Amino acid sequence: MAVTEVLGTTTSTAATQTAADTSSTPQISSDFQTFLTMLTTQLQNQDPLNPMEATDFAVQLATFSGVEQQVKTNSLLEDLGTRLNVLALSDLVGWVGLEAEAEGPVWFSGDPVELTLTPDSDAERELLSVYDSSNHLVRQQEVPLGTTRFDWTGTDAEGDPLPEGAYHFVLDHVVGGVAASSDSVSSFSTITEARNEGGSVILVREGGLSVAASAVTGLKSAGE
Repeated sequence: MAVTEVLGTTTSTAATQTAADTSSTPQISSDFQTFLTMLTTQLQNQDPLNPMEATDFAVQLATFSGVEQQVKTNSLLEDLGTRLNVLALSDLVGWVGLEAEAEGPVWFSGDPVELTLTPDSDAERELLSVYDSSNHLVRQQEVPLGTTRFDWTGTDAEGDPLPEGAYHFVLDHVVGGVAASSDSVSSFSTITEARNEGGSVILVREGGLSVAASAVTGLKSAGE
């Protein structure tokens, strides 16, 4: 799906929603007229020996007025939320084609994948564990201590290329010969699409892998 198509659809939806909100105004007005008719009928048919207090009418009117204002406020808030979502998508048009950094799976198609590591200063060794889409460990390799950027070439222990697919990574910090702690690894991948799902902006990266825009920790031009 092209981003322009997504934005067009969302804008159309926002316009439809606005029209629906506008069309609700006559309904509120109609309900208010109904309330006045009921109030007039109530006045005409009340017991003359036990008439209603004026304050009772005032309370009824104030209650209805409060409900009317709340309905209008809710309508305005819904319209504002829709407009903000459209604005967020518009701002993200420029993200398409960039490389986004985020934790989670990344698509491997033969080219090296740039990883962002979080080394532990207390670690004696750092081991990068690679898992496929079935969560099977397919490679574990040592990386130099203190490394924060690492290009994973997508090969197994024998140096043969792994098949194309989604992979995720874990960095194990080894102390005393055992993995004392582990950290998730971020990776860079090209953004191919931006869309709105349930009010949240979702970015689609290579291989159709989705990530929330709020989870992106870095952006750069492709190939940098």
